[in-house]
Amino acid sequence: MKFHLQTFGCQMNVYDSESIAGILRAYGHETVSTVQEADIALINTCSVRRGAETRVLGQLGHLKTLKSRGIIRYIAVCGCMAQKHGEDLLKERGYIDLILGPAALSRLPCLLDRLENHDGPIVELSQLDIEDRDDFVPNDGPISYPCFVTIMKGCDRRCSYCVVPDTRGPERSRSPQNVLDEIRGLVDRGYREVTLLGQTVDSYRYDNTDFVGLLEKVNAIEGLRRIRFATSHPADANERLLFALRDLEKVCEQLHLPVQSGSDRILAAMRRDHTREDYLRIIDRLREIFDGISAAHQPAISTDLIVGFPGETESDFEETVDLMRRVRWDSAFMFKYSIRPGTYAATLPEHLDEETKARRLARVIDLQHETSREINQRLIGETLEVMLDQPSADKRKHSGWDGRSRQGKTVKVAGVSPDAQPGDILCVRITKTTSYTLFGDVVSYSVR
Repeated sequence: MKFHLQTFGCQMNVYDSESIAGILRAYGHETVSTVQEADIALINTCSVRRGAETRVLGQLGHLKTLKSRGIIRYIAVCGCMAQKHGEDLLKERGYIDLILGPAALSRLPCLLDRLENHDGPIVELSQLDIEDRDDFVPNDGPISYPCFVTIMKGCDRRCSYCVVPDTRGPERSRSPQNVLDEIRGLVDRGYREVTLLGQTVDSYRYDNTDFVGLLEKVNAIEGLRRIRFATSHPADANERLLFALRDLEKVCEQLHLPVQSGSDRILAAMRRDHTREDYLRIIDRLREIFDGISAAHQPAISTDLIVGFPGETESDFEETVDLMRRVRWDSAFMFKYSIRPGTYAATLPEHLDEETKARRLARVIDLQHETSREINQRLIGETLEVMLDQPSADKRKHSGWDGRSRQGKTVKVAGVSPDAQPGDILCVRITKTTSYTLFGDVVSYSVR
């Protein structure tokens, strides 16, 4: 069967999609680049924000039209939105043939066989609290970056706005051996960098191995050049982790540490398990650990921010703005609060109007844009280690490539050798910047 897979949502969904593609190809199914070529259209979905679900519903309307015209035969919805809505999704949209939760991905080939035998529609929502198999099947497509490796599934934290514990289940860490075997397999295929994933990646623990212990094991893999990780939680960002960012040579100087709000009152309502001062203590200690190190090797710190949470006053919001000025993140993912039915936050009083939320979001975006630009401008004239991701989409620069510094910053590189490949590591002198992009010229090549 020919399949087309579209992914919505976070890095975890991207990783799951790679597993879906690997599983289906292992059973003889064929991936196609456009949905019009497919027998089955699969959508791997996200429920974290309302906007993600809205985009999925729009795509389902398009697929319904294709199915009614006989262009595709089946429609499958996978992932968090499938787990959250289940039978209700099928009742509302009877043209869907398969609804599959995140814990049931390994059953996909046999479920497709059932569809072929006219045994449908099917809703398969395996339990999320059982000890599920470590059933990742690697995608055998061409090398591309970023390359994700999930080290844990689910989440035990109950942030009041979040649906992840209900859609992905409780926290389960993969065994170090399985993680290491997967990474060694990627290195054997030619990958030079991996990004370790978890909902709260720094809470990883398997028997006597904690997250820093796992980083040390991954750092020892021959042939691997770089290690990134996301997403960390302030409650688990201990001092050993901060030193690992400096001392483990393959661990990139990049920390994504969501704070969500600068107001202790709102953080308590969010059930974040940390305070503003807790967060500042981590940031101050990290910068103290890197004190005296050149700008080219300072860690890049990023965060997530939610504005317009129920009950957020102007004073609460100003505390977030003040924290932005105090920390000065390299970048931030910024969102308006959106109601997620079934969460505690949805039941809170004093939900804010959309105009107020939009105004606050615009203000933090403008401030972050200015801060990011100022931070990046300090890198002009510095020489950074840049790993190439892919040729630049700008066809006017035939030798141009897109890459990333160790700090995770996007770098547009000019003067690249014609025989360059993804994963090549270069020394690049930065010549100009914008808020979110660096531009530079090749100074020398590192060893591949």
